[in-house]
Amino acid sequence: MSRKRKSGSNVNDYQNPKKKLKNANNSLSRAINVIRERNQRRSLNFMILKHLKNSNFDICMGVHKNDMQIHLTETLKIDSAHGFAHFLMAQTCLEFKSRKFHFLQFLKNTEYHGGCDKDLWDKYLPQMKTKAYLEIADLYSNTVWQHKLCFLSAKSNYEKGLCCFQNGEMKRNYVAFMVKHFPSDPVTKIIRTLKKNFTLTGNNIRQVCEHFSILTPGFQKYVEKYNPDSFFAMKEFLNLEKQWLITFVHPFCDESFPVAATEEILAFLYPL
Repeated sequence: MSRKRKSGSNVNDYQNPKKKLKNANNSLSRAINVIRERNQRRSLNFMILKHLKNSNFDICMGVHKNDMQIHLTETLKIDSAHGFAHFLMAQTCLEFKSRKFHFLQFLKNTEYHGGCDKDLWDKYLPQMKTKAYLEIADLYSNTVWQHKLCFLSAKSNYEKGLCCFQNGEMKRNYVAFMVKHFPSDPVTKIIRTLKKNFTLTGNNIRQVCEHFSILTPGFQKYVEKYNPDSFFAMKEFLNLEKQWLITFVHPFCDESFPVAATEEILAFLYPL
C-alpha cells in the first residue's frame, strides 16, 4: 500500500518561488525554535540583538548547535540565497573555509528573505554586515598562512566593515592589525593614538585636518561619529579656507576659470 505524499514535500513546491521561500523560512523557524527551547525569552528579535552585542554568539553554541545546523542546512537546501540563514550558519562553523564561505554568502545575499521582522532587518543590517566583515578579516589576519595576500585581504575587510558601521570592536581589531602588520603605514601612525590626534588644543586645527586627509574612508567615518566636535571644527575651518582661495587666490578667483575645475581641485585639497 503506497503512502500519500505530504503536500509540504511536493516537488512543485520547490519550483514555486513563493512556496520555496515559505519552506525555507519554515526550516529557519525550526532552527530558531531550537534556540527558544533553551530560553523562551530568546525570540528571534532578541537573538539578533543579543548577537550584535556578543561576538561569541553563545546562543548558537552548546548542546543545541548540532540541531540548529541541521535545520539551517535544510533551509539552505531549499533557498541557497537565504542570507540570514548563511549568517547564522557561519556562527556554528568552526572550520576556516566554512565560516568564510557562509559569511561571504551572507554578504552577497543581504536582501530581505523573511525569517525575521523586516524593520529590524533593515535597522541592524549594517551591523550584521560589519560583523561578517570583522569575522572574515580576523580569520585572514590570524590564519596559519602568514602571507601578504592574506593580510591585504584582512585589511580590505576591516576597511569595508568600518565603512558599514563604526563600533569599538571593529576599530580596536583594525588598529591592532595595522600596528602589527603595517607599522610603517602613515595611517597606522595616526590611528595608533587616534583620540589624541583628533583632540583640539586651540591651535592645532590645521594639523588635525592634515591627519584627517590621510585616514582611510572607514576611519574618517569613525572620527565623524565619535569626535563630532573636532569634525565640525574641521568643516568650519575648511569652508573658510575654500572661501579664501576662491576670493583672493589666482586663478581660483578669476571669473573665467571653470567652476567644475575649481570644485575638483578643492575636493582634492580638502577631502572633508
